[in-house]
Amino acid sequence: RAGGGGPAPAMGAVDSDKNVIDDPSCIASFLAVVVAAQAGGMALVLHIVPTAPDDMSFRDVERQSAGVCSGMFAAIIIARLAAHVSRRHSFAPGVSTGISAVMACAAVTNLAMWGIEAPPVVVDPVTGCRIHLLRWVEWVVTAFAMTFVVEGAATRRSDFTQALALAASQGASTLLGACLVFAPSPRAWAGLLCASVMAFVPVYPRARARVVALRALGAVEDLESAEVGDRARLAANLSVSCAIFWTLYVVAFAVHAVASLLAPARTLSSSWPFVLDCALDVVAKIFYGAAIAEFSEASPARGERRRARWLRSQMVTFWRECGDTLVVSTRAHGGGLRTHASSSLAAIVGSAAARPWLDGVRHAEEPSWPSAPTSTASVAAGTTTARDLDRLSFEGVVHRAWQLAALEQDATGAAAGGGGAAASGVQV
Repeated sequence: RAGGGGPAPAMGAVDSDKNVIDDPSCIASFLAVVVAAQAGGMALVLHIVPTAPDDMSFRDVERQSAGVCSGMFAAIIIARLAAHVSRRHSFAPGVSTGISAVMACAAVTNLAMWGIEAPPVVVDPVTGCRIHLLRWVEWVVTAFAMTFVVEGAATRRSDFTQALALAASQGASTLLGACLVFAPSPRAWAGLLCASVMAFVPVYPRARARVVALRALGAVEDLESAEVGDRARLAANLSVSCAIFWTLYVVAFAVHAVASLLAPARTLSSSWPFVLDCALDVVAKIFYGAAIAEFSEASPARGERRRARWLRSQMVTFWRECGDTLVVSTRAHGGGLRTHASSSLAAIVGSAAARPWLDGVRHAEEPSWPSAPTSTASVAAGTTTARDLDRLSFEGVVHRAWQLAALEQDATGAAAGGGGAAASGVQV
């Protein structure tokens, strides 16, 4: 292995043993859990929650907002599928699948609220806010799913429980928030709220830990480490994005609660909290999708650049450390030749004479030595003696190599029944 580097792995290959979310069995289990939780939660809410009175029921503007959100999510999912089919390389396919599943949950929830005649709406016993329970079903499922996707993007399978624990924490936090409307007393309501906040808070130190881990990686050029770096960068971006958007959800909930306590009648008659939730839902999931799309498009290009740099470094190491004298001569643009030689040339012609050739010399195609034989036949026949070579300059040796290359191509062309093409480069 030249220079301490190993053989280059195939670019675009993902080792499924490294990351939780990219393991096929994990993806299948993840999708099964998401579908079962979403369907079961919606069925449970529709079955046990009674229809709200007319003054609390689902309103036309809310129905229209849900319909618009559902259409937007469907369009985004279709666009993502089309991009996935047309893209030859898919970076972090498990993450992309997980985000699509999150969007599908949101689309199904909004479609249900748009299509069902009377979606369940309840009133919080403490704040007096109107709560749309189908929306909370979506949030419980997507909080768990999104956290698991983000953690799985850069978590090894051996640390599967760590990703699952944080995902369960965020799902439990949202579930406790949904249960506030069923609290039997203000004290129980306050207890549920405190437990929800405590389960939610770990998202912040985890996001910070992701950013710190990314900075610790620094700039990596090793191909395998670079793949790990890309995943760490994606996980950090998504983790910070989740922390920001989920904080906005909490702020919206708090503002809604305070407004309801200060002006209960006006807040109950307003639909702005639901519309705001719809807007946050769309913006957050578009942002998640854009993040993974950006990495999917940029990762192959970054990988090719890394591979080119890796190959160049290996060739430079081989060129400098090889004991044989290597000479590469090519036709230069605009005429003439450009010739490079390895550092071991100094052992043959001396350091002073070899120095220009190490950086590359551009010279004429015609030989410049004074007493060189002009007949290529003598070169082909091998009649040039060691004394002749001693008398020649290094440039003359390069020209003799070009003559031999031309003779070889002429012979090849004659054997094939046609003329030989002009040589474009010579390696000695």
